[in-house]
Amino acid sequence: MKKVNAVAFLTLCSCYPALAADLGARPYTKAPPPIASSIYSWTGFFVGGNIGYAWGRESFNHNETAGVLGPVLNTERFSTEPSSFSGGLQLGYDYQFQNNLLLGVEADYHWQDASASASTTLNGFPRTRETRFGDTWSVVGRLGYAWGSTLAYVRGGYASSELSFANTANFNGALLGASRTHTDGYVIGGGVAYGFAPNWSLGAEYNFYSFDPGRQLQTLNGVAQAAYNDNIDFNIHQILVKLNYRFGGPMVSQY
Repeated sequence: MKKVNAVAFLTLCSCYPALAADLGARPYTKAPPPIASSIYSWTGFFVGGNIGYAWGRESFNHNETAGVLGPVLNTERFSTEPSSFSGGLQLGYDYQFQNNLLLGVEADYHWQDASASASTTLNGFPRTRETRFGDTWSVVGRLGYAWGSTLAYVRGGYASSELSFANTANFNGALLGASRTHTDGYVIGGGVAYGFAPNWSLGAEYNFYSFDPGRQLQTLNGVAQAAYNDNIDFNIHQILVKLNYRFGGPMVSQY
C-alpha cells in the first residue's frame, strides 16, 4: 500500500510543471489613467451686444424770470415718463478666483430715444412740455460669484446721458424755448449669465441710472430766453438681454 501511494505522489509531482505551463502566467493589468474633468472659467476679455427696454421719470421746476436769469416771476412743476427701445454694445474683462468669486470691469453704450410730454398752463397760457432722454454710456466695476457655467453679479459705476426739453404753445404749436444737455451720474444694477458654450454666454440684467443735470437755460434760435428749468429728478430703469463672446477658451481641466 505504501508503495502504491509513493508511486502516485511521484506521478503527481511530475505532472505539476506541465499543468502549470498550461495555465500560463498571471496577466499584469496597468491602472487606467486619471480622467480629466472640465470646469467653466469666467476669466478673460469679452465683447458682446445687448437689447432691451428703458423707461424713466423726469421731474422739473419750470421757472419764468424777469429777463434772462433775472428774478423768478412764476414757477410751474411737471414731470414726464419717457420710454424707449434700448440696444447697444459692451466689452470688458473678468477674473475668477479659486473660491469662485469674480471681479471685473465693463464699459457699455446704449442707443435710446425716449420721449414723453405733459400739458401745462402757466399764467392761463396752455403749453406742451416735451422731454427726451437719449443714449447712455457707462464704465462700471463688477462683483460676482460663479457656480460652474452660471454667474450672478452686481455692477456699479459712472454713467452719462443726454436730456432734452422743448416748450411749445398749444394754440399754434410755436416753439417757445428748448434746452439740451449731457449730464453725469451713476448706475447700479445686477444680473445673471449662463455659459451655454465654451466661449459664449447669455444673460439678463437690470440697471438703475440716476442723474443730476442742474439748471437748464432755454434758448430759441440760439438766443437765451427768460425761462429755465431746474431738473430735480432724472432717472432711468433698464432691462437687457446680453450676449457675450469670451476670448481665451474658458474651459479649465482638472484631475
